[in-house]
Amino acid sequence: MHINGSNIKLRFFCHFLRLNILLFSINVHSQLVSDFTTINSNTGCGSLLVEFEDLSTGNPDTWFWDFGNGNTSSVQNPITFYSSPGTYTVKLIASNAVGQDTYNRVDYITVYSEPIVNFIEDKSIFCKPYEVNFTDVSTGVNNIISWQWDFGDGGSSTIQNPSYVYQNSGIFTVTLNVLDDKGCENIYIRNNLIESKEVPESNFSSNISTTCDSVKEIIFLNNSQNGINFMWNFGDGNFSNQANPVHNYSTGLYSVELIVDNGVCSDTLIQTHMIEVGATVVSDVIADTNSICELSDVQFTEYSNYIFDSWLWDFGDGNNSTSQNPIHYYEESGFYTVSLTSSIGGECINTIEKIDFIEVFDEPNIVFSSSQLYSCNLPFNVSFNDNTLGASEWFWDFGNGDTSNLQNPNVDFISVGEFDVKLKVVDYNSCESILTKFDFIKTDTLVPNFSVSDSIICESDTVSFYDMSISSCPIVTYLWDFGDGSSSNFINPKHQFNNINLFDISLNIENEKGCTKELYLNDFIKTVGPPNADFHSNKIITCAGDDIQFSDLSSSLAPINIWYWDFGDDNISTSQNPTHQYNHLGTYSVSLVAGEGNCIDTIVKENLIEVIEPSSYFITKHSCDNPYIVEFDNLSIAADEVEWDFGDGNFSTDFNPTHLYSDTGTYLVRLRVLNNVTLCTHEYTRSIIINVPLAEFTYLINANNSFEDSVVCLPKKKSHLSILSENVRNYRFDWGDGYLGINRSDHLYSQPGIYDVTLMITDINGCKDTLTKYEMFRITDVETDFSISSLTGCDSIYVDFVDLSSVNSSVYWDFGDGNSSIINNPQHVYSDQGFYDVTLYSTSVDGCKDTLQRKEYVKFKYPTIDFNVDKFKTCVGDSVYFTNFSEGIGLEYDWDFGNGIISILKNPIFNTVSTGIFPISLTVTDTFGCSVSKNSDTIFVQEVIADFTTDITTSTCPPLISTFVNNSVGNMLDYTWDFGDGTFSNQINPSHLFVNSGSFDISLIVTDNFYCSDTVKYSELVSIYGPYGSFIYSTNKLCDYELVEFSSNVQNTDLFLWDFGDGSYSNDSNPSYSYNSGGIFYPSLIIENSDGCQTIINSQDSILVVEINIDAGSNKNLCLGDTILLQSTGNSSIYAWDYSPFILDHDSASTLVFPSNSTMFYVTNTDGTCFKSDSIYVFVDSNIPQPSFYTLNNCYGDSMQFYANSGINASYFSWEWTILEEKLYSQFDYFEFDSVGTFEVNLNVINLENNCDANIIQTVEVFPTPDANFRVDNVCLGEKTQFTNLSSESTASNIWIFGDGYQSSTELHPSLVFTSPGIFNSTLVVYSETGCSSSISKEVIVYDKPKVFLENYELCEAYKIDFNSLVLLDNGYITNWKWDFGDSSVSSDLESPSHTYNEWGQYDVELIVESNHGCFNSEVTKAIVHPNPIIDFSFEQVCIHDETKFTSHSYIDQGYLQYFDWSFGDGNYSNYKNSSNSFLLSGVYPVTLTVTSTVGCHSSEVKDIQIFSLPDIDYLVDTNICESDEIKFVNLTKSEDKIINYRWNFGEGSISNEKNPKYTYNNSGTYDVSLLVVTEHGCEREQVRLDLINVFDNPTSNFNMSDNRVSLLDSEIIFTNTSNSDLYFEWNFDNGLIDSESKDISVTFEESGVYNVTLYVENENKCYDELTHKVIVEEIFSVFIPKAFTPNNDGVNDVFFPITTGVYSFEMKIFNRFGGLVFFSNNKKNGWDGYSMYSDQYLEMGTYFFNIIVTDVNNKPWIYNGEVNLIK
Repeated sequence: MHINGSNIKLRFFCHFLRLNILLFSINVHSQLVSDFTTINSNTGCGSLLVEFEDLSTGNPDTWFWDFGNGNTSSVQNPITFYSSPGTYTVKLIASNAVGQDTYNRVDYITVYSEPIVNFIEDKSIFCKPYEVNFTDVSTGVNNIISWQWDFGDGGSSTIQNPSYVYQNSGIFTVTLNVLDDKGCENIYIRNNLIESKEVPESNFSSNISTTCDSVKEIIFLNNSQNGINFMWNFGDGNFSNQANPVHNYSTGLYSVELIVDNGVCSDTLIQTHMIEVGATVVSDVIADTNSICELSDVQFTEYSNYIFDSWLWDFGDGNNSTSQNPIHYYEESGFYTVSLTSSIGGECINTIEKIDFIEVFDEPNIVFSSSQLYSCNLPFNVSFNDNTLGASEWFWDFGNGDTSNLQNPNVDFISVGEFDVKLKVVDYNSCESILTKFDFIKTDTLVPNFSVSDSIICESDTVSFYDMSISSCPIVTYLWDFGDGSSSNFINPKHQFNNINLFDISLNIENEKGCTKELYLNDFIKTVGPPNADFHSNKIITCAGDDIQFSDLSSSLAPINIWYWDFGDDNISTSQNPTHQYNHLGTYSVSLVAGEGNCIDTIVKENLIEVIEPSSYFITKHSCDNPYIVEFDNLSIAADEVEWDFGDGNFSTDFNPTHLYSDTGTYLVRLRVLNNVTLCTHEYTRSIIINVPLAEFTYLINANNSFEDSVVCLPKKKSHLSILSENVRNYRFDWGDGYLGINRSDHLYSQPGIYDVTLMITDINGCKDTLTKYEMFRITDVETDFSISSLTGCDSIYVDFVDLSSVNSSVYWDFGDGNSSIINNPQHVYSDQGFYDVTLYSTSVDGCKDTLQRKEYVKFKYPTIDFNVDKFKTCVGDSVYFTNFSEGIGLEYDWDFGNGIISILKNPIFNTVSTGIFPISLTVTDTFGCSVSKNSDTIFVQEVIADFTTDITTSTCPPLISTFVNNSVGNMLDYTWDFGDGTFSNQINPSHLFVNSGSFDISLIVTDNFYCSDTVKYSELVSIYGPYGSFIYSTNKLCDYELVEFSSNVQNTDLFLWDFGDGSYSNDSNPSYSYNSGGIFYPSLIIENSDGCQTIINSQDSILVVEINIDAGSNKNLCLGDTILLQSTGNSSIYAWDYSPFILDHDSASTLVFPSNSTMFYVTNTDGTCFKSDSIYVFVDSNIPQPSFYTLNNCYGDSMQFYANSGINASYFSWEWTILEEKLYSQFDYFEFDSVGTFEVNLNVINLENNCDANIIQTVEVFPTPDANFRVDNVCLGEKTQFTNLSSESTASNIWIFGDGYQSSTELHPSLVFTSPGIFNSTLVVYSETGCSSSISKEVIVYDKPKVFLENYELCEAYKIDFNSLVLLDNGYITNWKWDFGDSSVSSDLESPSHTYNEWGQYDVELIVESNHGCFNSEVTKAIVHPNPIIDFSFEQVCIHDETKFTSHSYIDQGYLQYFDWSFGDGNYSNYKNSSNSFLLSGVYPVTLTVTSTVGCHSSEVKDIQIFSLPDIDYLVDTNICESDEIKFVNLTKSEDKIINYRWNFGEGSISNEKNPKYTYNNSGTYDVSLLVVTEHGCEREQVRLDLINVFDNPTSNFNMSDNRVSLLDSEIIFTNTSNSDLYFEWNFDNGLIDSESKDISVTFEESGVYNVTLYVENENKCYDELTHKVIVEEIFSVFIPKAFTPNNDGVNDVFFPITTGVYSFEMKIFNRFGGLVFFSNNKKNGWDGYSMYSDQYLEMGTYFFNIIVTDVNNKPWIYNGEVNLIK
C-alpha cells in the first residue's frame, strides 16, 4: 500500500490526539466508543475490495462487522469484497467486559456500474486497402466521456465514431475501451472481426506452347493467387470458367486472357501469342568423326531452326540418349545408322536418320594356341602360335616373368604352377585387343600320400585307408597293395588284416594327364593279439602327496607296449608300473588301458582311492611396479600349521605372506601344511619366475641365403625375426607398415621401403615392455611410376615425361596417340585435342617387372569459360555464391569482385560488407597458360536499419494505449511490429491498446526492396503495473481430513482475498485450508494494488474433496472349522481387510472368514487416496464333533452292520447316515447292498449343545461270489492243449479234472498233451477267500494231422518259378497252404504258387498245410538261385558341354560278368564297360546300364543325371577411384543353381572369395578385373574385364616448420608448404585460424598448449592427403619458491612445492641439517608434506635445505638452493 507523506503526518496527528484524549478519559472514567475507517478507497467500479481499520476506543476486545453485502466478520481489521454495483451501509459493534458500542456509517461504500461497451461497423470483408466506418453504440448509467479504439493492425483512434483504412491483408481483432464520468471504464474485444483480403493476381501456363499439328488440344494450368472465380478467353472466340480448362485449337497464333476474382475484387492477365498451332521445324545432326575402333567415343551435335527441349538419339547399336549433344561409346564393330528424334514440349516431333553414318572397326579377334598345356617334367618348353587376322604388332606376357614381341615365340617354364598367358595385338586399323587365358599353362608334381585309421591293430580288424595324394589334375587311377595278396582300386578303401604279422603297403596313382607315381611303405601295418587289462595298487586310503604304487597285471598273447593310466585327478601316465601322488582331497576312480597300437583293453576301478586332509595349494600375485615383490595367497584345505620355503634361503610361517626377492631368476617355492587330526602333511611345490620384462629381438637369417634373402621382388619372400627376450608369454610385432603380428614373428611386406619394427612383450607375470628398432628392413622392388615435369603450348602441347620408377629400369613408353619411346625421360608433342592414356613398362636390373597405365593422363583441351551468380541484388552481410561452369585442363581462376577483393577458388563466395555497386569478372587459365575472360552483370548491395520510439510506456492499471514512431533508415517496403502480447501490425507508425497487465517486449522488423531486413527489439518497453498473476494449490483432489495449500504467484499486489468456493474466505497471501465436507469447489483470488486496481483470478480447475464412509457390520458367532460371510458397506469401491490368514478375500467388501479362535477383523474403505476403517468381532466355538465308524458282514447278499462314534464329550447328538441316497438316523444301523462294489457312506453328527456339526465320508466294499469259467481250444494230435482260467478275480484257489481218466491239476492255467485223438470232458472248480465256490465243464476235441511231399528247384535271381506239392489226409480235407520260400519274403497261401527270388543263394523251401480241423504238417526241399549282376555306376562333370564320364562299379557275387549296355537318355548309346558322353543342354537325363552274367542272369540300373547350366556373370563397381580408396563390387551374377564360390582377381595379385568384396587399390594405374563363379554343382564360368579400374595418384601433403616447440615469449612459427604447387590446400592451425590462400604463412600462437597443425591437399581428381604435426607452446618460464609451510592438515599451506610455469623437467631434493636426504620428487605437482621418505612419521619442526633443478623450453637447466622452514 502506497500513501503520500502529508496523509501520513495527518493520520499520525489524529492518532496522537485520540491517544491523549483516551488517556485523559481513562483517568476520569473508561468509556467504549466504536469507530472505523477504510484503508483503501470506499468507492469503486463494478466490484470493490475494501480493507477496514478499527478506530474504536475504550479497549474493546470483541468486534462484530456487518458490511451491508450480506457478509459479517469478527476480525478487528477485516477485508470484504463487494461483487455488484450499489450503495452499502457498514455497521461495527465493539464490546468488552464493561459494555458495547455501535457505529453505523450509512451509504459508506459506493460501487458504480461499469459502462456496457458495444459498436457496429459498415463492412467487415473487403480487399485492401479499404476504409471501414465504426459506430459506437455503448450504454451506461453514467455519462461516457472517453473512447479508445484499437483496430488490430497497429491503428487506433479516440473519436467516438471513427473511420479507418486497412492497408494490409489479414484477419484483425477490433477493441473499444470506454470511460464514464465516474472513472469507470470497460472494454469490448471482437476477435477476428475484420477480414482484409489480398487483391487477386492472375497467372497461368499451358502444357503446350508450340505444336506442328493443325488441330491440338491444349491444357491450361492456373497459377493465379488469391482467386476463387475464373473467366478464360482463348483468343479464338471461345471462353471457359473452369479453373484448369482444356481447349482445342486449329492452325494459328493465339493470345490468351484470364480474369480471376475472390468474390470481392478481380485481376486480368493477357499473354500475347502464347499458343502456336501448325508450326514448321527443320533440324540436322553432325558427328566429330565417322570411323572409329570398337570401344571408342563419337561426339554428336544437333542443329535446328527451333529451340527443342527434348531429344532421343538412336545410335544404331541398341543404345539411346536424351542429351542434346551426346557423346556415345561404341562397343562392337559394324556400320551404324544414327537417328535423332526431337520435339518441343512433346510436340513437333522431328526425326532425322543417317544410314551407315558411323563405321566401327573390329578389334582384333585374338586367336592363339600352344603346342602343349600340361607337363609333369621341368623345364617345360612351350611353343605359342598367334593366328589373329590382320595383326601387325604383338605383346606377350607368359605369367612366369617372360615377355615377347614375336608373333610365334618359344618359352621355357621352370617352376611348378599355373600360368596366365596374356597377348595384346594391334591390327592395321590401329585397333587393339588383349586376351588373357588364365591358368593356361600348368606344370605339376605328382605326390602320392595316404593316411590310415590305425597302423597297429588286433588281428582280423579292419583298417581304413585315406588318400592324401596331391595333383593339380584329377587322379583317375588308384592301385593299393595291402601286402597280404589283396589289392584295391578304390580311392579310400577298407581292408581286413588276418593273422598276427607285419604288412607292406603300397599306393600307385595316375592322373588324367598320364603322370604316375608310387609310394611304398615297408612293415607299415602290424597285427597283434588281444590283451586283458588288470592292475593293483599298494594302498587305497592315503594322505595327500603320499606315493601310491600301481602294478600292471595285464596279460596278452603278444607283448604289451602301451599303458595308459588315468588316475581320476586329470593326471595320466604311460609307464607300466607308475607311482602317483594325489594332491587334492576326494575319492578317485582309476582306469588302465593296456595293449599295443589300437589293439587295447580297458579296466576301470570305481572310487578306488580316498585322499584325506590336509591339501596344500597356493597362488601368486606379481607386481609390475616392483617385479621383485610376490604376494602368496594360501588356498590350502584343513591346514592347521604352515611352513613356507621361498627358494632363496628365506622361510615364513605366515598364512598369506608377501616376499621380496633380491634378484631375478627361477625359484622353487614350497608350502608344507599339517593337519593335527589326521597327522598328515602335504607339500605343494611350484616354480615361480622373478622377471624384469625386457624386449629384445634380432633378424632370423636363412642359413642357405644369408642376407641375400632381402634382394627379392615383392611380394615373394617373408621376413622373419627371432625374439631374444626371456620368459615371454605373449608378444606383438608392429612391422611398420600397419600390420600388427600377434604371437607371429614372420611377415610378408607388400610395399617397398624402409621399415621400423617394434616388439611389445608381455612376460609370464603379465608385465610389459616395448622396443623399437629403426630402419630395420629395407624392402626392394620395381614399382613403375612416372610424372610430367613440363607441359607447354596451346595449339600443340609439348610434354616432358619423367620416369619415377623405384629403381633404375629399362623402359617402353606408349603415349596413347600411336607413338612410343624407349628413352627414360622422353619429350612428346600432342597435336590434336583429346584425352590420352599413357603406359610405361619397366624392367629392373634384378629382373623385376611392372607396368603402369594412367587413363586419360594427358588431357589436351582448349579452355571455355562460363559461370552463374545466384543473385544480383543482395544485402550487407549476405553472401553471393558463384557457380563456375568453365571447362579446361588444370584451370586456374582469377575472380575480381569490383571492391578490391579477388579470389582464386573455382566456386567462390562473395561476402558483402558495405553498400555499393560491384562489377564482377572472371579469367581462367589452363595448365598450358591459355586464358579467357568473362564479365557478368553488376551486383547491387543495400542495407536497412530498424529503429523506433513511443510516447507512453507505463501505467498502474490496464488498459494502456501507446503510439509508436518508426525511425528506421533505408528503402523500406514492409514493416512488421510485434507488441509482445500476441498481436502484430504492418503500419508505419502504429498505435496499440494493451488490455492486460505485464511487461511487453516490442520489436520491429523492416524490409527493403531487396528483401534486406533488420530487427530492433526493446525488452519490457511497455509495463502495466496493475495486479496480475495466477495461483496454484497443492492438490486438486484431497480427502475431507486433509489440508490444501494455496500459493499465489502475483505481481503488483497489496491486498488478497481468497474465496474457497464453500462460503469461506481468507486474506492471507498463501493460505492453507481444510474443507469440512466432500464436494467439488471452485476457488478464486481477488487481488488489488495500492492504486485501487483490482483483478479477479478464477481457478481453471476445480478441487474435488472426497469423503469416505465405511460400516463393517455387527459381531458374529461360528463353529470352529466353519466359515462365515462378513459384509461391509462403504461409498468407495476399494476395500482392504487387515491381513489375517483366516480371511479368504482381503480385497472385497464381503469376504468369507474361517478363524481358528475368536478374532477382531478390521476393514478399510478407500478410493486409492482417501480411506476410513471399521471393525467386527467373530466368536469361535471349538467343541466340534469328530465322527468315525466301522462295518461288519461285507459279503454280497448279507446285511452290512454300521457302528458310529462322535469323537467328543457332549450329552446330546443328532446322527444321520446317507447310503445310496437312503437315510438312517441311529447311531448303530443295518443296510443290505443289492450289488457288488465299493460304495460311499456319509455320516453327519451334530452337537445339539452348540449346533456345531461335522461330516465324514468313508467307502465300504461289498465282496463278490466267485464266478467259474475257462477257455480251451480244439487241438491236433501231438499238440499241447492250453487251458485258460477265466474265473472272476475273487477266486482264491482252483482244481482241474481233464476227463482223460488219469490227469488233474491245481495250476491256474494248466496245459497237457493228449496221447490220442478223440473228445474229452474237462471240469474247473474255483473258491473265493470268503469260502464261496462254483464250477464249470467243457468238451475238448483232438484231431489227426495231414502228410506232405515236395521236389527240388534251380533258377536265376529275380526270376519267377512255379511250385507244386502232394498232400495225403485220411480223415478230413486240406483248407490252407502256406509256402515259406526261405528268403524272408512274404509267404503264399496258394496250393501251387509262383515265386521270384530277389537274392541269389540256396534256399530251404517249406510247405505247411492245414486241414479243415486246423491241423498242420510241413515238408522242406531245396531251391538253388544263381545271382544277378549288381549294377552301380558313378559319373563326373555334370555341367553342359563338359565330357561326363561314366564308370561302372558293377560286379556279381558268384560267377562272371560278360556284357555291358549303356543308354544315356539323350539318344546316345555305348557297350563299353566305362564310357563317357557330352550333354548339350541342361536338364535331367535317365542313364541306364544293363549287365549280363555268363549264366545268362542280367540286371539294369537307371539313374537320373542332372546336367546343370553355367552362371550368368555381371557386377557393378566404381571404376574411377583414388589410391587407398575402398571400393565395393556389387555382384549381379545370376544362376539357376546355388553359387558356392566366387573368385575375384583384382588385377594386382590379390584375390577374394566374397560375394560382394571390398577392395583397396594402393597403387595408381589401370587394372583388369576377373570374376570366376562356381555353382554348387561345380559348374564354373569366368569373366574378365580389361582395364576396368582406373586408380588415380593420391597427392602428398608435406610442410616444414621453423620450430615445433616455442615459448609464449616468442611464439611465432613459420610454416612452409612443400607439397606440389598444383594442389588445392588448406591450413588448420588448431587455434581457430584456417587459411587456404597462403602457401607459406607465419603464425603467432597467443596461448600455451599443444596444437595439432594440419595441412590438407587435394588434386584435380579429388584425391586428397593431409599431414598433422604437433606444435608445443610453453608458458613463460617462472619459478616461485616459498620459505615456509605448516603441515598441520588444516588445508592451508600443508605442502611445500614451488609454483612454476614454462618448466619442462623438474627435480626437487630436501635435506636435513646433517645433509641427509629426507624427500625426493621429480613431479612438480608432488610436493613435500613434512613426512620422511623412509617412514610414515612427521619430521621435526625446523629449517631444511632444498635443491631444485628445472629446465626451460630450450632445455636450459636452472638450479635453486635455499632454506625452507617446517612449522607445526
